[in-house]
Amino acid sequence: MAINLPSETRLVIEKSTEDLRGKLNLTSVGARFVKPDNWHVTLSFLGYQDEPRLKEISEAVISAAGRFVDPEINFRDIAYGPLGEKKVRMVWAVLSSETSKKLSEIKSDLEGELIKAGIHFGLEDRPFAGHITLARFRNKTSLNDLPVISRDTNLSFVAKSLDLMESELKRSGAEYVILQKCKFSAVE
Repeated sequence: MAINLPSETRLVIEKSTEDLRGKLNLTSVGARFVKPDNWHVTLSFLGYQDEPRLKEISEAVISAAGRFVDPEINFRDIAYGPLGEKKVRMVWAVLSSETSKKLSEIKSDLEGELIKAGIHFGLEDRPFAGHITLARFRNKTSLNDLPVISRDTNLSFVAKSLDLMESELKRSGAEYVILQKCKFSAVE
């Protein structure tokens, strides 16, 4: 389950990372940038699920989304991730701590609905840190080998739906398809 970005937000992020893309291409880290159409904030990853379970998953997502007001998604900065590590694997657009806290509530509610429906998936034991993966490195890379990123951002948007997505692995990387958009429908 994920929150997708509106096209205007994608364009702003893409434009703000152009120089970083150029700098990383001059290094030997082997950065592979994710296509902007594939950028999203993952709340819960279910792994492989049998086709007959999709109806139950869909109902759980609709139920969870219906209990929340459209959340405002605020970005903090663009940084190397995982955050706090000396060796990193990605470039992230990092969400603000307030946004991560709100999305953590939605994630928890959603996962409770999925568990109630008997859907089996791996629960994460670490705190939710909202981000969008912009690029991946072939190998873990020392921060000392990477150009400095100084990208604070005031970028934000209001999410309208929680999307049930399917990923398909291809040679060029994962591609994502939205199976269903489940609108946030609670009223403030």
